[in-house]
Amino acid sequence: MITMFRLNPTEAEKVRKTAIEVNKKRIENGIEPVKDSELLHEILEKAFKKIVVTNNGQVSLEL
Repeated sequence: MITMFRLNPTEAEKVRKTAIEVNKKRIENGIEPVKDSELLHEILEKAFKKIVVTNNGQVSLEL
């Protein structure tokens, strides 16, 4: 089982920008900000529930 994985620089930047946006909203609403890693865990948990695998093996998210 994978317990760690690396993000490429582009992915890391997307996480950083998203964390800034999320934490800005959290602070505006009096909620404690989250670490980038905590945010990524939350995103993954929500995404896993939306995964759809097509007959030809393509992966997408059902929104």
